[in-house]
Amino acid sequence: MCIRDSNIIIENSADVAEIYEYVTDSLAQRHWKEPEKWGPALAKSIIVSKDWLTYKVRLREGVKWHRPVVDWNDERYKWLEGDHYVTAEDVKFALDIILNPDVPAAHLRNYYQDIASYEVLDDYTIVIKWKKKLYHSLESVCGLFPLPRFIYAFDEDGNPFPKETIGREFTNHWYNDRPIGCGPFRFVRYETGVELVLERNEEYYGPMPAVKRIRFVFVRDPNQRLLKLRSGELDLGALIPSQYRQEILEGSPSSPFKDGRINLVMYQSCLLYTSDAADEGLGVDLGGRRI
Repeated sequence: MCIRDSNIIIENSADVAEIYEYVTDSLAQRHWKEPEKWGPALAKSIIVSKDWLTYKVRLREGVKWHRPVVDWNDERYKWLEGDHYVTAEDVKFALDIILNPDVPAAHLRNYYQDIASYEVLDDYTIVIKWKKKLYHSLESVCGLFPLPRFIYAFDEDGNPFPKETIGREFTNHWYNDRPIGCGPFRFVRYETGVELVLERNEEYYGPMPAVKRIRFVFVRDPNQRLLKLRSGELDLGALIPSQYRQEILEGSPSSPFKDGRINLVMYQSCLLYTSDAADEGLGVDLGGRRI
């Protein structure tokens, strides 16, 4: 993982997307048992016109952005002090950035290029209008992540970026190496090639996660990953095909994968082991809680 570009707008890798599923929330979320349905998240209501062209989004009030991870002893960052709340301006800002041609976000812009207009009505209400009815309009609105304007619209000293250059400034933003959101987990630290740590957001507006701490542990060697699973250093990890054959198909009854010490879960996956994430052997330690 290269966390230098951990901004979900300009980085569409699977590992960054996975981290953002913990770190921030979209306007709405799919129903677990009926995924064709959407339920409230940051938006408490989304009213869609009969022609499917107009979406009126009403946000929850009182949802806080995570406290930025900076050196708070440095006077340079005093401008970031205080609580910052998710508002309709953050939704507008996200659309401004996605649609800005200077931002390398073609993977997202393709889904929003047919928006006709969007307007903030008040602190918690925004109306988004589409040029035509499209199959993905509902999902594109419901799945939209607001962006914390209080940090991404400013340079490191708190000076606002000019409108003419904000796209380029956003692409090279000083905070792009640290994910930030308003979700159930907040970013704590990243050590290159070693680990990325998230901790539970104790001010989260939704149901509080049972897990308090998540460590994404980077293990490039799949054999080392297997050893760490066996020893309990990792609580979750994937087996490559040769390891599955060795541990499951041909493993002895005393194998931890067979005697109950490690729970084995089979599932269908489109993961390709030629990907960067797989090469690094992404493991997850859920704070010592074996699953």
